[in-house]
Parts: sequence; C-alpha cells; structure tokens
Amino acid sequence: MSVIPPEASKVLGKLGVSEETLRLEKGMKKLGVCDNDLETYKELQKHSAVIDLSKEELSKEERAMGYCKKQMDRVKAVKNLGTTEEEIIEDHAHRVSQLGHQVSHISVSPRKRRSSIMVMLPAKWSQPQPPPQFTGV
Repeated sequence: MSVIPPEASKVLGKLGVSEETLRLEKGMKKLGVCDNDLETYKELQKHSAVIDLSKEELSKEERAMGYCKKQMDRVKAVKNLGTTEEEIIEDHAHRVSQLGHQVSHISVSPRKRRSSIMVMLPAKWSQPQPPPQFTGV
C-alpha cells in the first residue's frame, strides 16, 4: 500500500529513489542518524565480539565462533607469545603511568619573570612614592 501520492512517486522515480529508501531516510532523520553513523556502526561491529551471523561473506571459523578474524588472530598471537590479555593490559597501564613520571625527573630552573609593562612605564611610576603631605588650612 503506497502512502505517497502519485505525483510524488513520479518525482521519486525520476530521482531514482524508492519509497522504501524514502521511508528509511525519514526514520533515520527522526532518530537523528545519518549514513555516516551507520557506516561507523558497521565498522565498530567488525571489531566487537558480536558479529552478524546471517552474513554470507563470513568464513566458516567466524560463523562457528561468533568472532571476527582479527579477534581470533589476536587470541592466537597472545597464546603464541605465552602471555595473557590481563598481562598485556597491565603492561600497557604501567607504560601509560610512566609517561608523566619521565617528565617529572627533569630539573627545571625557575624562570625570571619579566613584565613587559614595567619596561614601558616611567621610572617614577615603577618605584613606590610617599603619600602626599597635606598642609592644613
């Protein structure tokens, strides 16, 4: 059942847009989602543990395990190195914490502060002046 008037469907046909595409675009607009967001979502899904098992281009391993190829390769590499994910995360955290520590060992002598405004002022303004003396009337 077509909700779009015949004039609009004729225009959509000339533009090469189907009613389904128009419906999807309107729904995405209401949700505040654009095509780039969907592409980013698909890219993130490739790196997450959950993959769409209905895809036909998945390998037999990916369909059986439910993980993408990159994730399985990482697990194999970690096992071959004889370490664990926890050790890798711990080492990474240690290295990150050392970044600020390296800078703090450098001795920095205090800089002499110079004010450019003091150079521009007349000498009588830069030295304290005694308060004016009032003579009684």
